[in-house]
Amino acid sequence: MAVDQVEAEIRGYCRARLHLAGDYPAATAAPFTPLTSARAPRVDAHELYAGQWMFHGPAYQGVKRLQAISDAGIDGDLVVRDGPGALLDAMGQLAGYWVMEQPDNCLAMPIGVASVRFYGAEPGLGEVLHARVRMRHVDALNAHSDHQLYDAQGRLRISISGWHTRRYQMDKALWEASRQLQYTTVSRQLSPGLFLFVDRYDTAIMRDYLARRYLNGVEMQVYEGLSPRRRRSWLNGRIAAKDAIAAHLRARGHACVYPKEIHLDNDASGAPQVRAYHSDLPLAEVRVSIAHKPGYAVAMAADRAVGVDIETIAERDPSFVALVMSAEEAQISGTTALALTRAWAAKEAVAKWQGHGLQGDPQRFRIEAGHGDRLQVLGLSVRSLVEQGQVVAWVEDAEPAAQDDGTAEHAAHV
Repeated sequence: MAVDQVEAEIRGYCRARLHLAGDYPAATAAPFTPLTSARAPRVDAHELYAGQWMFHGPAYQGVKRLQAISDAGIDGDLVVRDGPGALLDAMGQLAGYWVMEQPDNCLAMPIGVASVRFYGAEPGLGEVLHARVRMRHVDALNAHSDHQLYDAQGRLRISISGWHTRRYQMDKALWEASRQLQYTTVSRQLSPGLFLFVDRYDTAIMRDYLARRYLNGVEMQVYEGLSPRRRRSWLNGRIAAKDAIAAHLRARGHACVYPKEIHLDNDASGAPQVRAYHSDLPLAEVRVSIAHKPGYAVAMAADRAVGVDIETIAERDPSFVALVMSAEEAQISGTTALALTRAWAAKEAVAKWQGHGLQGDPQRFRIEAGHGDRLQVLGLSVRSLVEQGQVVAWVEDAEPAAQDDGTAEHAAHV
């Protein structure tokens, strides 16, 4: 190593080789060519932070103006804020925002840089500089860019080569929704109060990203204590449930509901319970039911007992049919793969409506009437629909018929 070079490390975060000199070098780099086919960015600098495209607080809100964007890069103005490293962070925010405007894989995190060169003294607090970012290489997982920063006199002050932004698997719809969870959901509404979350995201980074937006402090401790395999289904269920609960509250006039203001735990029988977490949300009467299969979670919320289930459509052998239903029930529901799956899901939904599972006796939950997507189980109307090879079944808002065995009694928490 040359005598004018020093190895430096911020332990646990980064390592770099520093080149030292008695004075700043002359800026010889040619200015980047102007953007071609440039367009206006989707948002302005205010919305960049207010709309939560960026999570930064005031000390790091260094983008003063988003000027133009194209397939080749982005231009804008930056202001020096008082957070340590805020100017460098703001240059990275421009590259990150460029990724966020792409059609997919919109979540962007900086992970490295090849070199940073300074051609003058560090810009002072409040100084405004013009930034240019040009994309060098972009693929599904990476965006490499070069940056130049000019002062008000048009002098090149800082150049960055090989800024590396990591892109994570995320479609545009999820990205848009995840930025505004106080107003919307990442799950899809299937029916009033009923929401389906489809988990298409295989990386731990994506699961942790969603966990930190949906789970409060207590729930995060539970999540982090689960095995990696269990984490995924548990989180999926919480996402669907909190989306259902938040939508239920918004329909009743609570326009802004953050998922972290909702706390979910389980009663002694394992049924989910709802309460407010450091908020005054009116959750005392809200009931929720959750079900999941690999890659799917469904939940329903209402101010009444609810029950929901999801089952994969598959061929069932005769022993399964004999376990689940009587011959009379089979005549009512049918015995095709779809019909048997509907019947199974309907029984599960009613069992959850009661506040417990099938308890090893699915025939106790008798199918009494019905056809197609509606069945009557123990006097309750159960509706179902098919989504991506799954049957989702839920108890409709109806009072049960009188029962002679007492099995249709409401539970306090479902």
